[in-house]
Amino acid sequence: MNLFELNNVTAGYGSTPILRDVSLAVEEGDVVSLIGRNGVGKTTLMKIAIGLLSPEEGDVMFDGADVTSMGADERARAGIGYVPQGRDVFPRMTVEENLQIGAEVGGGGREKLYDEVYEYFPRLDERRDQNAGTMSGGEQQMLAIGRALVGNPDLLLLDEPSEGVQPSIVTEISERVQEINEEIGTTVLFVEQNIQFTMNASNSCYVMEKGRIVDRVSPDDADDESVIEEHITI
Repeated sequence: MNLFELNNVTAGYGSTPILRDVSLAVEEGDVVSLIGRNGVGKTTLMKIAIGLLSPEEGDVMFDGADVTSMGADERARAGIGYVPQGRDVFPRMTVEENLQIGAEVGGGGREKLYDEVYEYFPRLDERRDQNAGTMSGGEQQMLAIGRALVGNPDLLLLDEPSEGVQPSIVTEISERVQEINEEIGTTVLFVEQNIQFTMNASNSCYVMEKGRIVDRVSPDDADDESVIEEHITI
């Protein structure tokens, strides 16, 4: 069963087209990456997915319902968690306060995953009372993922989770993404430029070029570095 779909989506900013007739599907329980060179429209697609940008044509489906007209807040309450490029944690708030905001954004009808977040990211547990702005880039990325996860979303969207993060923490985050998927059952769609992160975390990959989906890398090839590298420029 597909948990999330884009069907023939065309979108852009003003008169500038970015996405052209894009269709993709993410099955429930899967981890799917969206790869391609810089500037091909990956972040725009993620904004369409969460509802920060409306398509000019096409529709967005989530859990069998048409959510095209829903805003980002409604989609969050429906079960979509989102970690934007650049993390956007609240720097003057503590780790725990950031997580509390994430729980509220996710709506009141779902079990909150505070214990699970601290289990997956022990550094956050150690820094509960620390202001987010004083943490390293990697720790802030962990917090951003934890803030989206604490509301117990069915679908987790991650935009460039390795950006600005030191290699050792990139590896740790990719492992946590797989564990979150396997142990909690969270479906994941992420955008990434890092070859190792993509290979470690995803089961299959959609490839974007000039605003279009041009290929899909199968599960059999998703851990083949030469295949992934062909579609990514670091």
